[in-house]
Amino acid sequence: MRDAILTPVPPDRDGALDALKWLALLSMVLDHLRYVGLELDWLYVPGRLAFPWFCLAMAANLWRVGAARRPGQWRYLGWLLAFSGLSEIPYRLFVPEPDTLNVLPTLALGLLVARGWQRRRGLDLVLGVVALGLAVGFSRWLMFGAFGVLLPLALLLVLRRRWYFAVLTGVVCLAGNQWEVLFAAARLG
Repeated sequence: MRDAILTPVPPDRDGALDALKWLALLSMVLDHLRYVGLELDWLYVPGRLAFPWFCLAMAANLWRVGAARRPGQWRYLGWLLAFSGLSEIPYRLFVPEPDTLNVLPTLALGLLVARGWQRRRGLDLVLGVVALGLAVGFSRWLMFGAFGVLLPLALLLVLRRRWYFAVLTGVVCLAGNQWEVLFAAARLG
Protein backbone atom coordinates (compact mmCIF):
# COMPACT_ATOMS: atom_id res chain seq x y z
CA MET A 1 0.00 0.00 0.00
CA ARG A 2 2.81 2.39 0.87
CA ASP A 3 4.36 1.93 -2.61
CA ALA A 4 1.06 2.86 -4.25
CA ILE A 5 1.04 6.17 -2.38
CA LEU A 6 4.64 6.98 -3.35
CA THR A 7 4.26 6.01 -7.01
CA PRO A 8 5.12 9.04 -9.14
CA VAL A 9 2.65 10.56 -11.54
CA PRO A 10 3.02 9.03 -15.04
CA PRO A 11 5.04 11.28 -17.39
CA ASP A 12 2.06 12.15 -19.59
CA ARG A 13 0.09 13.44 -16.57
CA ASP A 14 0.51 16.76 -14.82
CA GLY A 15 0.15 16.60 -11.03
CA ALA A 16 -0.78 20.28 -10.69
CA LEU A 17 -3.45 19.87 -13.35
CA ASP A 18 -4.82 16.81 -11.56
CA ALA A 19 -4.94 18.82 -8.31
CA LEU A 20 -6.85 21.58 -10.11
CA LYS A 21 -9.39 19.05 -11.37
CA TRP A 22 -9.87 17.70 -7.83
CA LEU A 23 -10.37 21.24 -6.49
CA ALA A 24 -12.95 21.90 -9.20
CA LEU A 25 -14.70 18.63 -8.39
CA LEU A 26 -14.74 19.43 -4.66
CA SER A 27 -16.10 22.90 -5.36
CA MET A 28 -18.83 21.39 -7.55
CA VAL A 29 -19.80 18.86 -4.88
CA LEU A 30 -20.00 21.62 -2.25
CA ASP A 31 -22.23 23.64 -4.57
CA HIS A 32 -24.52 20.68 -5.22
CA LEU A 33 -25.04 19.99 -1.52
CA ARG A 34 -27.54 22.84 -1.65
CA TYR A 35 -29.85 20.70 -3.79
CA VAL A 36 -30.10 17.62 -1.62
CA GLY A 37 -32.16 19.15 1.17
CA LEU A 38 -29.41 20.73 3.24
CA GLU A 39 -29.74 24.41 4.18
CA LEU A 40 -26.31 25.37 2.86
CA ASP A 41 -27.05 28.26 0.52
CA TRP A 42 -23.74 29.91 1.50
CA LEU A 43 -22.01 27.15 -0.51
CA TYR A 44 -23.16 28.91 -3.67
CA VAL A 45 -20.11 31.19 -3.53
CA PRO A 46 -17.38 28.50 -3.43
CA GLY A 47 -19.48 26.54 -5.91
CA ARG A 48 -19.02 29.32 -8.49
CA LEU A 49 -15.31 28.39 -8.66
CA ALA A 50 -16.02 24.96 -10.15
CA PHE A 51 -16.86 26.12 -13.67
CA PRO A 52 -13.84 28.41 -14.18
CA TRP A 53 -11.55 25.75 -12.70
CA PHE A 54 -12.90 23.08 -15.06
CA CYS A 55 -12.44 25.51 -17.95
CA LEU A 56 -8.87 26.22 -16.80
CA ALA A 57 -8.12 22.49 -16.67
CA MET A 58 -9.54 22.13 -20.18
CA ALA A 59 -7.47 25.05 -21.49
CA ALA A 60 -4.32 23.78 -19.78
CA ASN A 61 -4.79 20.35 -21.35
CA LEU A 62 -5.27 21.91 -24.77
CA TRP A 63 -2.21 24.12 -24.25
CA ARG A 64 -0.12 21.16 -23.07
CA VAL A 65 -1.07 19.03 -26.07
CA GLY A 66 -0.78 21.91 -28.52
CA ALA A 67 -2.06 21.64 -32.04
CA ALA A 68 -0.78 18.06 -32.38
CA ARG A 69 -3.20 15.28 -33.13
CA ARG A 70 -3.18 12.52 -30.54
CA PRO A 71 -4.92 9.17 -30.36
CA GLY A 72 -8.15 9.43 -28.40
CA GLN A 73 -8.42 13.20 -28.83
CA TRP A 74 -12.20 12.96 -29.28
CA ARG A 75 -12.66 10.76 -26.21
CA TYR A 76 -12.95 13.76 -23.85
CA LEU A 77 -15.65 15.33 -26.02
CA GLY A 78 -17.47 12.00 -26.15
CA TRP A 79 -17.46 11.70 -22.36
CA LEU A 80 -18.66 15.30 -21.98
CA LEU A 81 -21.57 14.64 -24.32
CA ALA A 82 -22.47 11.31 -22.72
CA PHE A 83 -22.44 12.72 -19.19
CA SER A 84 -24.30 15.78 -20.42
CA GLY A 85 -27.22 13.60 -21.42
CA LEU A 86 -27.06 11.46 -18.28
CA SER A 87 -26.75 14.35 -15.86
CA GLU A 88 -29.69 16.22 -17.34
CA ILE A 89 -32.06 13.79 -15.58
CA PRO A 90 -30.91 14.50 -11.99
CA TYR A 91 -30.46 18.16 -12.89
CA ARG A 92 -34.15 18.37 -13.81
CA LEU A 93 -35.12 16.44 -10.68
CA PHE A 94 -33.14 18.48 -8.14
CA VAL A 95 -33.14 22.01 -9.55
CA PRO A 96 -36.54 23.65 -9.15
CA GLU A 97 -37.76 25.08 -12.44
CA PRO A 98 -34.45 25.06 -14.36
CA ASP A 99 -34.25 27.59 -17.15
CA THR A 100 -31.00 26.25 -18.67
CA LEU A 101 -29.41 22.94 -19.50
CA ASN A 102 -26.85 21.55 -17.08
CA VAL A 103 -23.30 22.90 -17.34
CA LEU A 104 -21.84 20.09 -19.48
CA PRO A 105 -23.20 21.30 -22.86
CA THR A 106 -21.49 24.64 -22.15
CA LEU A 107 -18.21 22.83 -21.47
CA ALA A 108 -18.57 20.67 -24.59
CA LEU A 109 -19.18 23.69 -26.81
CA GLY A 110 -16.31 25.50 -25.09
CA LEU A 111 -13.98 22.61 -25.86
CA LEU A 112 -14.95 22.70 -29.53
CA VAL A 113 -14.51 26.49 -29.77
CA ALA A 114 -11.09 26.41 -28.05
CA ARG A 115 -9.90 23.44 -30.12
CA GLY A 116 -11.13 25.10 -33.32
CA TRP A 117 -9.20 28.28 -32.48
CA GLN A 118 -6.11 26.33 -31.54
CA ARG A 119 -5.95 24.14 -34.64
CA ARG A 120 -7.64 26.47 -37.18
CA ARG A 121 -8.05 23.90 -39.93
CA GLY A 122 -10.27 21.10 -41.14
CA LEU A 123 -12.89 19.51 -38.97
CA ASP A 124 -11.64 21.24 -35.81
CA LEU A 125 -12.23 24.69 -37.31
CA VAL A 126 -15.65 23.76 -38.70
CA LEU A 127 -16.78 22.28 -35.39
CA GLY A 128 -15.45 25.32 -33.53
CA VAL A 129 -17.40 27.73 -35.73
CA VAL A 130 -20.56 25.63 -35.48
CA ALA A 131 -20.16 25.41 -31.67
CA LEU A 132 -19.74 29.18 -31.46
CA GLY A 133 -22.84 29.68 -33.60
CA LEU A 134 -24.82 27.32 -31.37
CA ALA A 135 -23.53 29.12 -28.28
CA VAL A 136 -24.63 32.51 -29.57
CA GLY A 137 -27.94 31.23 -30.94
CA PHE A 138 -28.88 29.21 -27.88
CA SER A 139 -27.13 31.30 -25.22
CA ARG A 140 -30.36 31.63 -23.29
CA TRP A 141 -30.49 27.87 -22.63
CA LEU A 142 -26.82 27.41 -21.80
CA MET A 143 -25.60 27.71 -18.25
CA PHE A 144 -23.25 30.74 -18.23
CA GLY A 145 -24.42 31.56 -21.78
CA ALA A 146 -22.15 32.20 -24.75
CA PHE A 147 -19.58 33.79 -22.44
CA GLY A 148 -19.27 30.48 -20.60
CA VAL A 149 -18.54 28.81 -23.93
CA LEU A 150 -15.84 31.41 -24.61
CA LEU A 151 -14.14 30.99 -21.22
CA PRO A 152 -11.95 27.97 -22.18
CA LEU A 153 -10.76 29.92 -25.24
CA ALA A 154 -10.05 33.03 -23.14
CA LEU A 155 -8.05 30.91 -20.69
CA LEU A 156 -6.17 29.24 -23.54
CA LEU A 157 -5.26 32.65 -24.96
CA VAL A 158 -4.12 33.90 -21.55
CA LEU A 159 -1.87 30.87 -21.04
CA ARG A 160 0.16 32.03 -24.04
CA ARG A 161 0.51 35.66 -22.93
CA ARG A 162 1.77 37.77 -20.05
CA TRP A 163 0.04 37.47 -16.68
CA TYR A 164 -1.86 40.76 -16.90
CA PHE A 165 -3.91 39.38 -19.79
CA ALA A 166 -5.68 37.35 -17.07
CA VAL A 167 -8.00 40.36 -16.74
CA LEU A 168 -9.64 39.03 -19.92
CA THR A 169 -10.68 35.84 -18.16
CA GLY A 170 -12.05 37.85 -15.23
CA VAL A 171 -14.21 39.86 -17.60
CA VAL A 172 -15.43 36.71 -19.38
CA CYS A 173 -16.18 35.04 -15.99
CA LEU A 174 -18.14 38.09 -14.86
CA ALA A 175 -20.03 38.17 -18.13
CA GLY A 176 -20.70 34.42 -17.90
CA ASN A 177 -22.19 34.78 -14.44
CA GLN A 178 -24.10 37.98 -15.17
CA TRP A 179 -24.78 37.73 -18.92
CA GLU A 180 -28.56 38.05 -18.61
CA VAL A 181 -28.22 41.23 -16.54
CA LEU A 182 -25.55 42.65 -18.87
CA PHE A 183 -27.57 41.99 -22.02
CA ALA A 184 -30.69 43.51 -20.50
CA ALA A 185 -28.71 46.59 -19.40
CA ALA A 186 -27.14 46.92 -22.86
CA ARG A 187 -30.61 46.86 -24.46
CA LEU A 188 -31.71 49.66 -22.16
CA GLY A 189 -28.64 51.71 -22.97
